[in-house]
Amino acid sequence: MKNFVVIFALCAASTVTLANTLTLTGTGSNQTNGVYTYPYDLSLNGAPSVEMMCLSFDNEISQGETWNVIPVAVTGVLDEEAAWLYADAEKNPGNDIPDQLAAWGLFSSDSPTTAGSNAQLALAVAEYSSEPAGFYSQFVIYEPTGAPSGFGFPQTFIAEAAAPEPWSLLMLGSGLMVLWGGGKMKMVHN
Repeated sequence: MKNFVVIFALCAASTVTLANTLTLTGTGSNQTNGVYTYPYDLSLNGAPSVEMMCLSFDNEISQGETWNVIPVAVTGVLDEEAAWLYADAEKNPGNDIPDQLAAWGLFSSDSPTTAGSNAQLALAVAEYSSEPAGFYSQFVIYEPTGAPSGFGFPQTFIAEAAAPEPWSLLMLGSGLMVLWGGGKMKMVHN
């Protein structure tokens, strides 16, 4: 029984995660009609900042604000179209503003639009389903929970999925080795 408690504690420790917190380290580097657009520099749990695309035009945040988020897998047509736009903005820097405006257009009826963003939205609608199987698993949507630390309202962002932290993988591997070793010892004693 004692071995079971130790094994359970090690396995549980390998799956415990802290709340995910986004921190806006830099506003969007582009502007259109006085509104910042992709790429936004955000840090997840204090890690180096990465470029993300905003999906919620109706809310506003300021540099240095933090808020908790839940990482959500990309599922459904709108999420996949948003991920397609994000991937296109990364691949084709000349499309970054139209892609951002098109992504806002997916989720908000009052976002600014241009002929370019309307064309990008039409392209995303036409092309998102032609991506290979598993393409959208490389992206994650960060949905806000609660209010940010400043005067704004939390935003929803999309980015490439973060690689698992080495510490978490080490703990999981250790827990599995202990389970395997405990099973071997039990077989020897029987």
